[in-house]
Amino acid sequence: MDDLCPSSGNEAAGNTAEIVDAFRAALQAGVPQEQAGRQTAEANIDMLTTMLAERMLEKTDAAVADQRAGQARIARRWGTALDAYYMVTLGAAELGALAAQPRPQATFDSVSKALILLQAQACQTSFEVHALLTAGFPGGAYGRYRTLHELAVIAALMSQYGRRPGHADFADRYLGHTHINQYRQAEHRQRSGRELGWPPLPAGTMEKLKKEHDRLISRYGRDYREDYGWAAGLIQPPLTFARLEAKADMNYLRYLYVTGSHLIHASAHGMMLTECRRVRLYSWIHAGTRARAAALVAKCSTERSSNSRVEFQALITALLRCRAGPAHRLRDGQPGAGRAERTSGAARHRACPQVRQRELLQLAILHGPRPDAARLSQRTRRQPGR
Repeated sequence: MDDLCPSSGNEAAGNTAEIVDAFRAALQAGVPQEQAGRQTAEANIDMLTTMLAERMLEKTDAAVADQRAGQARIARRWGTALDAYYMVTLGAAELGALAAQPRPQATFDSVSKALILLQAQACQTSFEVHALLTAGFPGGAYGRYRTLHELAVIAALMSQYGRRPGHADFADRYLGHTHINQYRQAEHRQRSGRELGWPPLPAGTMEKLKKEHDRLISRYGRDYREDYGWAAGLIQPPLTFARLEAKADMNYLRYLYVTGSHLIHASAHGMMLTECRRVRLYSWIHAGTRARAAALVAKCSTERSSNSRVEFQALITALLRCRAGPAHRLRDGQPGAGRAERTSGAARHRACPQVRQRELLQLAILHGPRPDAARLSQRTRRQPGR
């Protein structure tokens, strides 16, 4: 992983110098310091992306070989257990397929339908657990185990209570709840679609979904609209998965379930649980960031006053906290601004790619819109000696 670090050597030093030069040019042109820092960072995205893409292409073979070597180490250590796990899952899937085959003069009741669907989903999830373990992602596998546990709890309840007289509609309630989620999902889709530019669902479709949604709420009561509303009558409110787990007498696995929840959600505790795996992955990023900051401050300290050093330290903080955004965020000027300046420098761009990159940063700050990134990238790749 260390050999993929994009921030080492002369290339990183050249990038740091270009950032400093572009920032200085912006300040001299009267651009506010905060705006100059933000636009410098955003203008630098294209250059860094191109550089990183080229390095990734160079390192592809080595990276793939390293990945395969890691998987080979896992296979040597855990291969027997993983193979046994896979075969058990495969056998369960084949049994489920046999049970789901239609038979002459035989029908499936709602309980059988629900159990077949739950078993098929459990097999799919189990295959995903195996794939993640084989690839070296135990945290992701743990998260999928969480789903497997949920399926097991619901299947146990369905098998135990689905045909009891007091819960004769349990399977129908469970299967029918898909219409509640479907209507809720359609509502989310309508709201999100406006922001994403998607065409809205036809009014007739929404009306049909809402009609079925309202019919089921009217039949089973207001609690049916909740996430576990189908379990009303089997467990007491609040209708939570923890209560379902206890009803199925599977709450002794609660610790494992909660741990899996932390690993798939954006909780601080979940981050800490996986921190040991991320340290090695991102250590080179942290080291490279500190090196770039130190080089920038050191350069400024030899050329400017102590107040300027503080000013450039603030720039470093702004650059490290900046977020990559759409290209239109750079376009503070008019659509045609700066076109003449970019055209007049075309000869220098072709003669010296470093000059092209530095002026690209400066012009993006001073004049707004930047040249098409794809054309610039293609032109750079055609330069001799690149």
